Amino acid sequence: MLKLISSLPVAGDLIEPKQFRCCIPKCQTRSTIDNFLNFPLDYQLRQLWISSIPNFDDVVDHETLICTKHFDKSLLRLEKNRYLSNYPPVIFPSKSEPNTKKKLKNDDFYPFYMFHLQDRDEYPLTVGCTKMKIDDFIFNFWEIKAYYAEKLGYLMDYWQVQLSIREVFFYKLNTEDVGKIKGSIKIKDTMHLEVVLSGRTMDAFDLTWAVPPTLLITRWSQLKMLLYEFGVVDGRKMEDGLPTILL
Repeated sequence: MLKLISSLPVAGDLIEPKQFRCCIPKCQTRSTIDNFLNFPLDYQLRQLWISSIPNFDDVVDHETLICTKHFDKSLLRLEKNRYLSNYPPVIFPSKSEPNTKKKLKNDDFYPFYMFHLQDRDEYPLTVGCTKMKIDDFIFNFWEIKAYYAEKLGYLMDYWQVQLSIREVFFYKLNTEDVGKIKGSIKIKDTMHLEVVLSGRTMDAFDLTWAVPPTLLITRWSQLKMLLYEFGVVDGRKMEDGLPTILL
């Protein structure tokens, strides 16, 4: 009688957690993600970190990691099982040399497309310029609540909205599954937004075509692009009869 031996994992088998590598030249650390920090999203703070690392010529993106060995432990804080720091790394291997595995340099790469608020998405330093489309700016949460119907026009034919003291909630109901929300765009009183599609909260880096990774909304045109993409087009190919978005 043959005895079958299963190759599938059984109870008690340990699955080795994924290992990550530190980006600091000459650092040999390989460990689990909880022993690493990401570069900060704030542009100026991130540049301070980069400039503090000797002979650093790696490309920095949202997957670039620095292990905790390079930081003053007393200045680290733990949030959601990940370390964070408002201070740059200060401890480095002696005689650090550039990492030769990557040829691109920060001067050849433009991380502000991924991290930094682009000029178009920043508030103006002055409102005196006659060429500036000042009507496109949203300066506070009250403006959204007061003028959304006027500013968004035909787009509101595709969305429903609910207002509260701290939030404006745009949503579309699922016509195939009664009672469930197909998609929603929530704007908080801090002017940060959250996009949820079919119950999944979209990652900030999937929305950089409309808003910065901070998810801070500063213009009506940003909101129009989101409402149009997820409400009017709704993943379909363009067809005759769909209105052209007006920014």
